[in-house]
Amino acid sequence: MGSDAIWEAATNALIGALERKGWDYTVNEGDGAFYGPKIDLKIKDAIGRTWQCSTIQCDFNLPDRFDLQYVAAGGEKERPIMVHRAIFGSLERFFGILVESTAGDFPLWLAPVQMKLLPVTDDARVFCKVCAASCAPVYSDGLQEL
Repeated sequence: MGSDAIWEAATNALIGALERKGWDYTVNEGDGAFYGPKIDLKIKDAIGRTWQCSTIQCDFNLPDRFDLQYVAAGGEKERPIMVHRAIFGSLERFFGILVESTAGDFPLWLAPVQMKLLPVTDDARVFCKVCAASCAPVYSDGLQEL
């Protein structure tokens, strides 16, 4: 879909962006979306498989195909460039890789239960209650009785 010139312009725009950032990249010929080339960020899962998650695509084709225009600051009509992005790719794939890679032992900021106070003696029970009370404003989904 789209002319060779449009594909080349989009490819050059993406390569230019990567080079301005100083990022290493490889070109996967023929791996673009049907409407244009793309940058894929790939990650490895816990057993070494590579998965494409994040992607950004520079699309000169669809604005041309749908005859999209906008009025620029000088009053002239111009053709926009569409940028498609998917931060996580498939959200399900991203979370599957995250769960698999961490074996469910999520980082503190993502863990559904961030801490538990377990007094090992009756003498520690009072201290645990003081700690739990100090966390109550932040961790407000209820505290279990110690």
